[in-house]
Amino acid sequence: MTMEELKTAHRAQPFRSFAIRTEDGREIPVRRPEYLSYSPTGVTIAVFGYGDESFDILGISDIAELKFGSGRSNGRTKKPRKR
Repeated sequence: MTMEELKTAHRAQPFRSFAIRTEDGREIPVRRPEYLSYSPTGVTIAVFGYGDESFDILGISDIAELKFGSGRSNGRTKKPRKR
């Protein structure tokens, strides 16, 4: 995994939530783009929990892959169309 691959997923429009799978098998969800931050050097990230103050800190070398869900996953609900 490279930092550019992570940033591409993070900046996608529309945003699709994803999970970061680490080399040791953990999965850390990234539900909204504002819950992911980068260190100034670009070798460390922080992923904040949804609805609380918890967070995980990872080195980019700890990331094995990104796993994407299906459907709308940007935290917003789709409004019904007017007919």
